[in-house]
Amino acid sequence: MVESDCLEAVRMLHSSTPNGASITLVREIRRLCSQDWQVSFHHVFRTGNRVADALVKLVDSSSFDTLHFVNPPLCVDRFLQEDCSSPV
Repeated sequence: MVESDCLEAVRMLHSSTPNGASITLVREIRRLCSQDWQVSFHHVFRTGNRVADALVKLVDSSSFDTLHFVNPPLCVDRFLQEDCSSPV
């Protein structure tokens, strides 16, 4: 399951005919999804995706480098604690 707080992106991935500047990206995501696994895309509100939102803010938007963390960055620690303590 892939969750995104970008409703427009989720709609494009569900659309049979995506359009716009992201069409190449949508096609590549669909190509990856056609492999031998099941993938589903779901919209979540940013408040339900706080860890991912905080991690995105750590990254320079012009950089395509991969970041690896041994431990979670301090900016997400509180959100992880809250996620672990909240009922499912």
